[in-house]
Amino acid sequence: MSGVQESGWYYAQGDPPNTQRYWDGNQWVGNHQPVPTVVSPISDMSNQIEQQGTPASIGTRFLAYLIDTMIFAVLLIVAYFGIFVVSEALLSSLAGAAVVAGLFAFGNQVVKQGLSGSTIGKSLVNIRLIKDETGQPPGIGGAFFRLVVSSLLSGLTCGLGGLADLGWPLFDEHNKRLTDKVVKMSVIMD
Repeated sequence: MSGVQESGWYYAQGDPPNTQRYWDGNQWVGNHQPVPTVVSPISDMSNQIEQQGTPASIGTRFLAYLIDTMIFAVLLIVAYFGIFVVSEALLSSLAGAAVVAGLFAFGNQVVKQGLSGSTIGKSLVNIRLIKDETGQPPGIGGAFFRLVVSSLLSGLTCGLGGLADLGWPLFDEHNKRLTDKVVKMSVIMD
């Protein structure tokens, strides 16, 4: 290296292209190293999602949501009338039906989706939830965390955050909800 140069990593003449070596201010130290490439977090996320699969379309995601909601509603109605016939008490019937439907929703959204990546609705339309970093289902803890984030976003904003969360895929390159961005997950085609 000619002239006075402060210490740092530089290309050393005679070394292979796209390598660098450390200059201590007087001489080269150590062997040449590959020049690290800088990838922006946004393009890195895009690359990860593209490697894992095609993002699910908004219409397909909505259809899965609609199927899960319909199953929940039917189960709630059936449980209510089933309990009401047995107990003939309005309040206990409502409470019992809410417990049955709540357990179903938890099992579908947290347990089933956590282990397989798909709720019943997602399975029927061939989409699944994955962690962006691994491409694997989120696990029960990950699915539960996603549900909590979504619920808090909606609950703390009197429902406005929930509407923004559900509508966000309309404007997102990868059709991700705000919740999916926070928990670093994606819904992809199977």
